[in-house]
Amino acid sequence: MPTPAVAAEYVDRIRVWEACLTRTLRRGAEAGTFAVDDASELALKLAAYSDGVATQLAQKAPGLTPRRALEWMWVFLEQETGARFRR
Repeated sequence: MPTPAVAAEYVDRIRVWEACLTRTLRRGAEAGTFAVDDASELALKLAAYSDGVATQLAQKAPGLTPRRALEWMWVFLEQETGARFRR
């Protein structure tokens, strides 16, 4: 179980990550690149999804490779933003 100091540090990092995602999603929506109604909500959703995928990778989930995990992230982003990303 993490100590309170470690947990607090993690919370700070994840909130900074969400803030960066929110700004990026807002800019993309303003530019017409992303079809995003609520950038803050999508940022939270994206952070949660990426945390889950990273946890599964760290636990060496059967059949999950870094390449496959990255593909999942691209698909998630395309579905959530309406954008098409080159891979």
